Amino acid sequence: MVALSPLITLNSGYEMPMVALGTWKSPPGETAAAVKTAIRSGYRYIDAANDYSNEHEVGMALKELLDNEEIKREELFIQAKLWNTNHRKAHVKPDLMQTLADLQLDYIDSFVIHWPQAAPSTGLKPSTRLDGAFPGPAKENPMFPVDENSGFFCADVHCHYIETW
Repeated sequence: MVALSPLITLNSGYEMPMVALGTWKSPPGETAAAVKTAIRSGYRYIDAANDYSNEHEVGMALKELLDNEEIKREELFIQAKLWNTNHRKAHVKPDLMQTLADLQLDYIDSFVIHWPQAAPSTGLKPSTRLDGAFPGPAKENPMFPVDENSGFFCADVHCHYIETW
Protein backbone atom coordinates (compact mmCIF):
# COMPACT_ATOMS: atom_id res chain seq x y z
CA MET A 1 0.00 0.00 0.00
CA VAL A 2 1.41 3.38 -1.02
CA ALA A 3 0.38 5.96 1.54
CA LEU A 4 1.08 9.53 2.55
CA SER A 5 1.55 8.55 6.18
CA PRO A 6 3.49 5.81 7.94
CA LEU A 7 1.77 2.44 8.18
CA ILE A 8 1.09 0.34 11.21
CA THR A 9 0.75 -3.43 10.94
CA LEU A 10 -2.35 -4.74 12.68
CA ASN A 11 -2.51 -8.08 14.52
CA SER A 12 -4.26 -9.48 11.46
CA GLY A 13 -1.19 -8.68 9.34
CA TYR A 14 -3.00 -5.97 7.37
CA GLU A 15 -1.46 -2.54 7.17
CA MET A 16 -3.29 0.63 8.16
CA PRO A 17 -2.10 4.18 7.49
CA MET A 18 -1.60 6.16 10.71
CA VAL A 19 -3.26 9.29 9.29
CA ALA A 20 -6.81 9.39 7.95
CA LEU A 21 -9.13 11.83 6.30
CA GLY A 22 -12.01 12.18 8.72
CA THR A 23 -15.35 13.01 7.15
CA TRP A 24 -17.18 14.23 10.27
CA LYS A 25 -18.66 17.71 9.80
CA SER A 26 -17.80 17.67 6.10
CA PRO A 27 -20.47 19.94 4.59
CA PRO A 28 -23.13 18.47 2.32
CA GLY A 29 -22.14 18.84 -1.31
CA GLU A 30 -18.43 19.21 -0.46
CA THR A 31 -17.59 15.78 0.92
CA ALA A 32 -16.99 14.03 -2.43
CA ALA A 33 -14.58 16.75 -3.57
CA ALA A 34 -12.71 16.55 -0.25
CA VAL A 35 -12.36 12.77 -0.50
CA LYS A 36 -11.16 12.93 -4.12
CA THR A 37 -8.65 15.68 -3.29
CA ALA A 38 -7.36 13.78 -0.27
CA ILE A 39 -6.87 10.52 -2.17
CA ARG A 40 -5.24 12.29 -5.12
CA SER A 41 -2.92 13.97 -2.58
CA GLY A 42 -1.83 10.65 -1.09
CA TYR A 43 -4.32 9.88 1.67
CA ARG A 44 -5.23 6.20 1.73
CA TYR A 45 -7.24 5.95 4.94
CA ILE A 46 -10.79 7.32 4.87
CA ASP A 47 -12.82 7.41 8.07
CA ALA A 48 -16.61 7.45 7.70
CA ALA A 49 -19.76 6.86 9.73
CA ASN A 50 -23.42 6.72 8.79
CA ASP A 51 -24.36 9.31 11.43
CA TYR A 52 -22.16 11.86 9.60
CA SER A 53 -24.90 11.73 6.96
CA ASN A 54 -22.36 11.87 4.13
CA GLU A 55 -21.28 8.28 3.48
CA HIS A 56 -23.17 8.38 0.19
CA GLU A 57 -20.99 11.33 -0.91
CA VAL A 58 -17.85 9.48 0.19
CA GLY A 59 -19.11 6.58 -1.90
CA MET A 60 -19.62 8.76 -4.98
CA ALA A 61 -16.00 9.92 -4.73
CA LEU A 62 -14.65 6.40 -4.21
CA LYS A 63 -16.67 5.05 -7.13
CA GLU A 64 -15.39 7.76 -9.46
CA LEU A 65 -11.75 7.23 -8.49
CA LEU A 66 -12.03 3.44 -8.69
CA ASP A 67 -13.96 3.49 -11.99
CA ASN A 68 -11.39 5.88 -13.50
CA GLU A 69 -8.61 3.58 -12.22
CA GLU A 70 -6.97 6.44 -10.35
CA ILE A 71 -6.58 4.07 -7.41
CA LYS A 72 -7.15 0.39 -6.68
CA ARG A 73 -9.49 -0.70 -3.89
CA GLU A 74 -6.71 -2.66 -2.20
CA GLU A 75 -4.66 0.55 -1.89
CA LEU A 76 -7.30 2.10 0.37
CA PHE A 77 -8.16 1.54 4.02
CA ILE A 78 -11.80 2.39 4.66
CA GLN A 79 -13.18 2.51 8.19
CA ALA A 80 -16.84 2.89 9.12
CA LYS A 81 -18.70 2.75 12.39
CA LEU A 82 -21.70 1.02 13.91
CA TRP A 83 -24.10 3.65 15.19
CA ASN A 84 -25.29 3.72 18.82
CA THR A 85 -28.92 2.82 18.14
CA ASN A 86 -27.82 -0.27 16.21
CA HIS A 87 -25.96 -2.26 18.86
CA ARG A 88 -28.63 -4.93 19.08
CA LYS A 89 -27.67 -8.09 17.22
CA ALA A 90 -30.50 -7.77 14.69
CA HIS A 91 -29.39 -4.24 13.74
CA VAL A 92 -25.65 -4.72 13.21
CA LYS A 93 -25.84 -6.29 9.75
CA PRO A 94 -28.43 -3.84 8.35
CA ASP A 95 -26.29 -0.94 9.61
CA LEU A 96 -23.23 -2.39 7.85
CA MET A 97 -25.18 -3.14 4.68
CA GLN A 98 -26.43 0.47 4.51
CA THR A 99 -22.85 1.67 4.92
CA LEU A 100 -21.64 -0.63 2.14
CA ALA A 101 -24.46 0.55 -0.13
CA ASP A 102 -23.71 4.22 0.60
CA LEU A 103 -19.95 3.75 0.12
CA GLN A 104 -20.59 1.69 -3.04
CA LEU A 105 -18.11 -0.91 -1.81
CA ASP A 106 -18.16 -4.68 -1.41
CA TYR A 107 -16.20 -4.50 1.85
CA ILE A 108 -14.66 -2.11 4.35
CA ASP A 109 -11.39 -2.66 6.16
CA SER A 110 -12.51 -1.73 9.66
CA PHE A 111 -15.97 -1.64 11.24
CA VAL A 112 -15.87 -0.35 14.80
CA ILE A 113 -18.41 0.58 17.46
CA HIS A 114 -18.78 4.36 17.18
CA TRP A 115 -19.30 4.89 20.91
CA PRO A 116 -19.30 2.13 23.53
CA GLN A 117 -22.81 3.09 24.63
CA ALA A 118 -25.94 1.72 23.09
CA ALA A 119 -28.78 4.17 22.53
CA PRO A 120 -32.35 2.90 22.45
CA SER A 121 -34.10 2.21 19.22
CA THR A 122 -37.68 1.22 18.55
CA GLY A 123 -36.48 -2.30 17.84
CA LEU A 124 -38.35 -2.25 14.55
CA LYS A 125 -35.38 -1.36 12.37
CA PRO A 126 -31.91 0.11 12.64
CA SER A 127 -31.46 3.88 12.54
CA THR A 128 -29.40 5.13 9.59
CA ARG A 129 -28.81 8.46 7.87
CA LEU A 130 -31.96 7.73 5.88
CA ASP A 131 -33.90 8.31 9.12
CA GLY A 132 -32.16 11.64 9.64
CA ALA A 133 -29.01 12.29 11.64
CA PHE A 134 -30.63 14.53 14.24
CA PRO A 135 -32.15 14.29 17.74
CA GLY A 136 -35.76 13.27 18.20
CA PRO A 137 -38.14 11.37 20.46
CA ALA A 138 -36.92 7.81 21.03
CA LYS A 139 -40.27 6.39 19.85
CA GLU A 140 -39.60 7.80 16.34
CA ASN A 141 -36.35 5.78 15.93
CA PRO A 142 -33.99 8.73 15.28
CA MET A 143 -30.23 8.36 15.28
CA PHE A 144 -30.04 10.55 18.39
CA PRO A 145 -32.92 9.42 20.65
CA VAL A 146 -34.01 11.85 23.35
CA ASP A 147 -36.05 10.97 26.41
CA GLU A 148 -39.44 12.64 26.05
CA ASN A 149 -39.69 13.49 29.76
CA SER A 150 -36.21 14.77 30.56
CA GLY A 151 -35.08 15.97 27.13
CA PHE A 152 -31.72 14.21 27.63
CA PHE A 153 -30.13 11.72 25.27
CA CYS A 154 -30.88 8.25 26.50
CA ALA A 155 -29.09 4.91 26.72
CA ASP A 156 -30.32 1.41 25.94
CA VAL A 157 -29.70 -0.18 29.34
CA HIS A 158 -30.81 -3.58 28.00
CA CYS A 159 -28.05 -3.82 25.38
CA HIS A 160 -24.41 -3.92 26.48
CA TYR A 161 -21.78 -3.12 23.89
CA ILE A 162 -19.87 -6.31 24.70
CA GLU A 163 -22.88 -8.29 23.41
CA THR A 164 -22.80 -6.36 20.12
CA TRP A 165 -19.91 -8.42 18.80
